[in-house]
Amino acid sequence: MNELTIRVLGLDDVRMRLGRLSPEATKVMRMAINDTAQQARKQLNDETRQRYVVKKTKFNKSLVLKRATNTSLTATLTSKGKPLPLSYFEIRKNGKRKAGQGHQLKSTSLTPIRKEENKSFTGRLSNGHRGLFYRSSEKRYPILQVYGSSVPSMIGGKNVYGRLEPVINSNLQDNLQRHIDLVLRRM
Repeated sequence: MNELTIRVLGLDDVRMRLGRLSPEATKVMRMAINDTAQQARKQLNDETRQRYVVKKTKFNKSLVLKRATNTSLTATLTSKGKPLPLSYFEIRKNGKRKAGQGHQLKSTSLTPIRKEENKSFTGRLSNGHRGLFYRSSEKRYPILQVYGSSVPSMIGGKNVYGRLEPVINSNLQDNLQRHIDLVLRRM
């Protein structure tokens, strides 16, 4: 399970910048943290989808945002989940003599999926789930499904979160300044 925690240190600095409106400091920080957390969630989604061919709905369901409150100035983005079936990425039907194809990185092309001598094939289960499957033996059953990466493993790498960490920090400072300016303008 991956967690991204957005926390602001320097409540006294914000109170000093607000002057006599210092009671508004916790409210300003809470709003800035929550705005940054929402932006971080969208940026993580976009950055992951630039690298992986994952469908957006499956990705969004596994990123849970816990917002900051006035008592706890911490917002948490939690990502948990099992490996996603390869059908949540990109697959192509099998032909008469070809195995089913699939891939999960945008930098690769569709490749035939094989397990030992058994070719993979696309199919639909009785509950409506469409996937890429293969047989574990020459018999008709059991049928096994092909899986790709999980959302935490896609986010946790240097290619996604590592590239976004400085952007998230600068967004936090920008949001903090924007909310301070809004409070000062209301005076």
